[in-house]
Amino acid sequence: MARLRQCFFFTLILLSAALAGAQEADVIVSKSGPSQAAAGSDVPYDVTLFNLGPDDATSVVLTDNIPTGMTFVSATQNSGPAASCSTPAAGATIGTISCPIATLPNESSATFTFVFNIPPATAPGTFFTNVANVASPVDTNDENNSASAVTSTPPPPQSDASISKSGPGSAGPDTDVVYTITVINGGPDEAPNVTWSDTLPGTMTFVSLMQNSGPAMTCSTGTTVSCSAAPFAAGATATFTLTGHIPAGTPPGTSFSNTATVTAPNDPNGENNSSGTLLTTSSVDVAVNKSGPAIVAAGDDITYTITVSKTGADIAENVSLTDALPPDTTFVSLMQNSGPTASCSTPQAGENGTVVCNFPPLPGSASAVFTLVVTAGNTSSVTNTASVATTSFDIDDSNDESSATTTVTPLADMGVTKSGPAAVTSGTTITYTVTVTNNGPTGAANVTLTDVLPPNTTFVSANQTAGPAFNCGHAAGTVTCTIATFPLGATATFSFVFNVDASVPNGNTISNTANVSATTADPNGGNNSSTSDATVAPTADLVVTKSGPSNVTVTNNATYTVGVTNNGPSDAANVTLTDQLPPNTTFVSANQTSGPAFNCAHAAGTITCTIASLAAGASATFEFVVQVSPDARSPLTNAASATSSTVDPNPSNSSASTSAAVTALPGTPTLSTLGLALLAIALIWTAVTRVTAL
Repeated sequence: MARLRQCFFFTLILLSAALAGAQEADVIVSKSGPSQAAAGSDVPYDVTLFNLGPDDATSVVLTDNIPTGMTFVSATQNSGPAASCSTPAAGATIGTISCPIATLPNESSATFTFVFNIPPATAPGTFFTNVANVASPVDTNDENNSASAVTSTPPPPQSDASISKSGPGSAGPDTDVVYTITVINGGPDEAPNVTWSDTLPGTMTFVSLMQNSGPAMTCSTGTTVSCSAAPFAAGATATFTLTGHIPAGTPPGTSFSNTATVTAPNDPNGENNSSGTLLTTSSVDVAVNKSGPAIVAAGDDITYTITVSKTGADIAENVSLTDALPPDTTFVSLMQNSGPTASCSTPQAGENGTVVCNFPPLPGSASAVFTLVVTAGNTSSVTNTASVATTSFDIDDSNDESSATTTVTPLADMGVTKSGPAAVTSGTTITYTVTVTNNGPTGAANVTLTDVLPPNTTFVSANQTAGPAFNCGHAAGTVTCTIATFPLGATATFSFVFNVDASVPNGNTISNTANVSATTADPNGGNNSSTSDATVAPTADLVVTKSGPSNVTVTNNATYTVGVTNNGPSDAANVTLTDQLPPNTTFVSANQTSGPAFNCAHAAGTITCTIASLAAGASATFEFVVQVSPDARSPLTNAASATSSTVDPNPSNSSASTSAAVTALPGTPTLSTLGLALLAIALIWTAVTRVTAL
């Protein structure tokens, strides 16, 4: 029996081992916490366990040791399968948090918060590493069973003191040398103390030190200059001007290497704590000379000769020629005629700008000659200055600039254009548009626009519609507009209105010319006048009216009043008024009662009245008398009409008529009465004939 029990338990052990070997899980741990925390503060770390599976993880144990230098505060589980955690005592400095979980199911997690305290006396910049570990007998991957978080107390205050120094690259004997020194605290914190110093090189002697800006620093001067400030704020900048003197008799080529340094007790960056300059004595003299014409006309080219020269045994480094073109000039060309070849940049042709030429190092004596051409514009005078410079010390700067002044004679190309209609009706107005332009190249003085009225026209109005204000007036048949100064490029427009006489014949031409002038010389006289032609095409609206009796009696006279009017707008030429007598009437008389005299006559039953010209707006009236014949019948209609060789724009009103009823003499049967009597007799006769037949 005992042997059977041993076999049974041995079988259970083998079966458990086999089952355990078959179960697999991958438990991972992650940890996060603040990267920085103050001394005396509690630091929480968040720990997460997660089972990646594929099986449940059994006998999971999470452990976390108190980081060295910290003390234990608390351990709290936030989620997941319950863990039974054992912890060190509160305030302990050594110990382990241990949280076993019987089973952590596949794809489930558990979260915890562990809190430790940083002791108040902990030094700035102290680092703490907190490590969490997890273990399970079924975990087949131990590479992700550990996680850590690092926290540090804030680092000590740091500043970044830097210094920069600049000064000339060359100077002459017995001259002062000016250096600029700049001290900056780049932070991020205040520097408790900043000190900078500078020892003058070689035989150079101290002249002066001046602080120009920034926090006030206490300085000592002499061969070594030293300045300090306590404290020196983050971001603060202080600038100084240090002046030294090179003794007389210092040989050319002597070098003066000078370095300024700065220090701060909390500056961890020493790479920007010093700055130096190098100066070499020289005896170079560069000079420039410029010449040009005394006078040119506006719009013409100005040609300058520029000579750059260098003397002295030393090499002149970085020699440059600069010529800023004056206002109201434009660049044409630059040519180097002789000397060491310079590299030049110029404005575009036709534009203003600056000419710059850079030379290679110039040894010994050297010179270079240039020809610069510019165009003079809208100006009375041009002063052009050229300057030369070198980074080597120039012993004489009085000859580093040279100017040439040229008087510019003004020229203004004044132009005028005139436009108007190609045709015009006599008796109406004609409107012209006149445009005056100053094409330059300068402004124009005392500009005058004139327009003489053409024959057969009268003045109506002259108005300026755009541009600088002119003063316009009309006198003695001429419109005149003037302005004292007319700017370059300016344009002015005008509207001139004239009335064309109503009597101007058809086909005549109204020709009108505008002229412009100025006291400023005009290089182009071909555009100083402009003409507009209009052909005259007259029209005359002839209107005829006629009135007469409404009733007339046979054998009596009938009197008609006829009127003819020219409503214009032009005079009417070769006007003919005709009146055809009504049937069964005879001519008695034709008389003109008002208006310009017509020539009237009667022939073949027609009254005709003619006149060579009937002025626009003129009227004439006539009285025509006829005798009514006994044979006249109602209605008695009489018509009159007028014609002209001048075009009539409305011929519908050039004729008129009137009608009258005709009355017979008393006792005289009319056609209607006789007809009725005859009809009655016929009826009676018919009736009698029928009775007799019966």
